[in-house]
Amino acid sequence: MRDIQLPSLERWPRLFVVQKRSQYAFSQLLERRWWLFLGLNLLFVFNGYLEGAVEGSRVEAIYFRSVLMPSLLLAIPALSGLLALERRAGSLDLALSVPSTERYFLRRAAPVLGVLAAQSVLLLTAVWLENAGGLGDALGKPGLAAIYARAVVQTCTLLAFLGTVALFWSVRLRSSGAVTVASALTIVVFWRWLSTSPRTTPITGTPEWVFGVPIGTIHWVLSNLWIAVAAAIFYLYARERLVRPETMLH
Repeated sequence: MRDIQLPSLERWPRLFVVQKRSQYAFSQLLERRWWLFLGLNLLFVFNGYLEGAVEGSRVEAIYFRSVLMPSLLLAIPALSGLLALERRAGSLDLALSVPSTERYFLRRAAPVLGVLAAQSVLLLTAVWLENAGGLGDALGKPGLAAIYARAVVQTCTLLAFLGTVALFWSVRLRSSGAVTVASALTIVVFWRWLSTSPRTTPITGTPEWVFGVPIGTIHWVLSNLWIAVAAAIFYLYARERLVRPETMLH
């Protein structure tokens, strides 16, 4: 008789540590406003699910209304306080007491981006399956599956960009308000690429082709590649100060 392998209980303490760190990060970033963040977040998710499940909205429409807009409205104000605690204290003693200052601030931003990413992927998945009529039918409709996959990739690219932009300005500006304004202006500059639709072919009409590839697909790939490269550049410039934390409060 084959032995039954029970799940190890050693994983639970690790999950508990992750939960406590996430709770601590939210309390540092949002303080007493965490309930407002979660409330608005749930409102966007609930509204997106109703639009997709009840009204039959397409995946690309849900992406713009319940993924892109909530991320812009919630992520930047929340992440603008990455260094708020240290600025109020006028000291980096807490950050310098850990082995890696860079990892210390990344852990503070990760829960916010993680929550937004998880809820966005779950919402897009639910709407995709609802539009396709179930998992079996969804796998048999490559067009819908492609739009869903592009929306998920674009969500990850968007959140990485927002996180690195907020980090870049946080290590350079002296107040959370200035970080919010500078991040918003940066988003305006990159809006042309951030607002690219996951649907690469028109709903009606014949798509234009270039070398056998729809021109919409080429535009989508280039837009997301540009956003990914910009996110990497913002992070590298932010890292220059993260590895020299004494420069961040000046």
